Amino acid sequence: MSGAVRISFVFFVALWLSVSLGFAQKPVIEVYTDTDSYEIGQELVLSVMGNNEGPGIYVDVHIAVVTPDGRIYEVPGWSTDFTPILPNVFLPTGFSYPKNDIGRYSVGSFPMSQSGEYLGAGALARPGTLDFVSEIYCARFEVRGGDGNDSPSDAIRLSMGDSYSGTLSPAGDVDWYKFDVGLLDNVTVDTTGDTDTLLYWYDNQDKAESDDYTASDDDSGDGHNARITHLCPWASTCYVKVCGRYADTTGDYTVRVYD
Repeated sequence: MSGAVRISFVFFVALWLSVSLGFAQKPVIEVYTDTDSYEIGQELVLSVMGNNEGPGIYVDVHIAVVTPDGRIYEVPGWSTDFTPILPNVFLPTGFSYPKNDIGRYSVGSFPMSQSGEYLGAGALARPGTLDFVSEIYCARFEVRGGDGNDSPSDAIRLSMGDSYSGTLSPAGDVDWYKFDVGLLDNVTVDTTGDTDTLLYWYDNQDKAESDDYTASDDDSGDGHNARITHLCPWASTCYVKVCGRYADTTGDYTVRVYD
């Protein structure tokens, strides 16, 4: 091969690579939190920015929070079926979206109800698919505080007839408990004490993890205490969540489970 032909071949390959890489440039989405460490009861601000330097493209915009146990909850409704926050959006060439806040969320509420390391994640996918056309961008943040039973996976096990003294602190704290029930057991869970509580009942761990509660109560117990009586349709391990009536509620309480 002559020198001229060799140079022409190298030039052609270089040109093809530069054109190919230019057309292959991916759109970008970036997710940010206002800080990288939160205490339960604080507010988290989630922000995004993005651009598209490649060709115009239709995308689904996905923004999610990934919990310490790896569960993915999409903003804004915390769905687990990968429902995009913005479906089928067209990003023209040269599109630029400056950094903007998209939501404010209470740390200590679902799904950020336990201590640990979380991710705020963003990605762009082809409409109606999980074929991502952007890099998945993640912002790490830590949630601290709580008393060790702040999630269903850390629920304190109770036996029928047990009582347990707990504390809601700081503001926004939630406490989880679990217990075994038999077929058609008629079970009551309640709280006592001076703290204004709410109770939520879940028939199994999957429902607890997705916050799909079977029953809830505010003031059916003594004073401002909560009480739920439930006829269990099958034998299972049930879960209850205790939380404060208001966002700033704190204080001591006792939870009881009995039939």
